[in-house]
Amino acid sequence: CFNCHGGDEIKEGLSFASYDTLMAGSSNGPVIDPGDPTNSLLIQLIQQGKMPKRGPKLTPAQLQILIDWILAGAPNN
Repeated sequence: CFNCHGGDEIKEGLSFASYDTLMAGSSNGPVIDPGDPTNSLLIQLIQQGKMPKRGPKLTPAQLQILIDWILAGAPNN
């Protein structure tokens, strides 16, 4: 994620540089809907195979970690 959404390069206005920038979303709006992974654009794009565009796709276990985090309310931990 950080290759395209961190450091000096920020695609679509989405930055993974910090919790606050991730939760601020992208130029298209929020990407995380705390408590609702189904309506979280980040999860939708990963499940559709659209993200990440470069590099290896997330494993099912990695995706489940993100889903569980969002289900827990996407806490800043």
